Amino acid sequence: MEILYALILVIFGLMSVLTRKENIKNIDAEHLKNKFYIPFYKMAANIFRHCYKKEEKSVFGWSIKKTRQKLKILKPLIPEDTLIYNYYVEKTGMILLILFIGTLMSLSMSTLEKNKTDQAGTGENYIQRNAYGAGSKIVTYMADIAGILSKKMEIQVNEQKYSKEQVESLVSKFIDNLEELILGENKNLSSVHSKLNLEEQILDYPFELQWESSDIEILKTDGTVTKLPPGSEGKLVKITCYISFENSQWIHSFYVKIIPGNYSSAEYLEEQLILNTKMIEADTQEDAGFYLPQEIEGTAISWKEVTKDHGINLFVAALAVCFLAGFLKEKELEKMIKTREEQMMTDYPDFVNKLSLYLMAGMSVRSAWRKITMDYQKSCKNRFQHPVLEELMLSCRELDSGITECEVYNRFGNRNNMQKYRKLGALLSQNLRKGSRDILQKLEDETKEVFEDRKRNARKQGEEASTKLLFPMMIMLAAVMIMIMAPAFLTL
Repeated sequence: MEILYALILVIFGLMSVLTRKENIKNIDAEHLKNKFYIPFYKMAANIFRHCYKKEEKSVFGWSIKKTRQKLKILKPLIPEDTLIYNYYVEKTGMILLILFIGTLMSLSMSTLEKNKTDQAGTGENYIQRNAYGAGSKIVTYMADIAGILSKKMEIQVNEQKYSKEQVESLVSKFIDNLEELILGENKNLSSVHSKLNLEEQILDYPFELQWESSDIEILKTDGTVTKLPPGSEGKLVKITCYISFENSQWIHSFYVKIIPGNYSSAEYLEEQLILNTKMIEADTQEDAGFYLPQEIEGTAISWKEVTKDHGINLFVAALAVCFLAGFLKEKELEKMIKTREEQMMTDYPDFVNKLSLYLMAGMSVRSAWRKITMDYQKSCKNRFQHPVLEELMLSCRELDSGITECEVYNRFGNRNNMQKYRKLGALLSQNLRKGSRDILQKLEDETKEVFEDRKRNARKQGEEASTKLLFPMMIMLAAVMIMIMAPAFLTL
């Protein structure tokens, strides 16, 4: 995995060099104040420039119709292409930054874990035990037997103990046909090459069995057969079975012949490697550590500890965060749209009221529109605090560009995609097309209705606030009750 991480970082480096002259002056992101972010936004700008298809209205092959509409609603005075460019460059730059940091951390963690050793300077074939009471541990090593065999092993290392206790229970079952029951995959006891069934109990018999082998290196008490070198002669091993039932005990002894099986020299070396490692670990439990075998059957062994690569987990997490960042960016856009709509509805009563007053004073709709726009510009230091000002300014620009008043008011209502504004735009447009004597009365009724809506919303918000305060008040009540009752219980 280190190669993959390094390759990704090299790609980042190449992209940074190739995009160093990319122009990102149009980006208004606050992150550009920090020079560390600039290379990632330049990469993002270059990627956007190659992936954005203006004719198809798509980025990276995905349609951006909905996003484009949201951005246009949010900032109507800014050109559409600029909005899309800023949004996707900022979003892609943030994702690239997260991916770069995640990959860098993954590479660092993988490198540290690869170089980490638990040998305390005593050699790679030495394993340090845990101190007394610290419990056992499992370490992973890669054994290389002179190129003949490469074996990855998980070795259980018990904790260091004060005294040696090694008791093996030799359990199985004895009856008249016991020799046939323990054969396993072997044809007979004169040609044993695979594991024997030396179990604690045999089905249908209530005996507790204990086994003993005359040559434990060749035949273990659990029936495991050590592989003999290919071509060697067989060996006789005496098996003694202790059969216990309640307070009685019987002993039965018999011989089996262990013969070489059909396996290669590498399989034999693997068997010997596992056997010798377990024996060394068992014989040195009172020591602080032990050395792994350095040779098997005269063949040298080299050891190297295998550490877990947690870097891949971090890399996957970084990818997940990249997707999450993109998702949260979309949610942030939706939240901004919702906040803008709420502010538009907050500004609506004042806007309609001013429009009604100016019309009652004898001004035309066009003049009243411009007058309201000038009033908002004087009172608002930041037009983003009152999005209705942006809409009014855009409408004034449309009027100056020669678009008819009727079309401008219709666009004003439809652009905001809110029922109140659409209704107002339709009312003003109808007044220009057909004429309406009761336009002032309708605006006055609209003003009254809007103020009533504001009162209802205020009451609703108050009720929601009181509901949210209910749980904290219950916690405070519980705390007060504990403070009052605790002294009484303590004096009992």
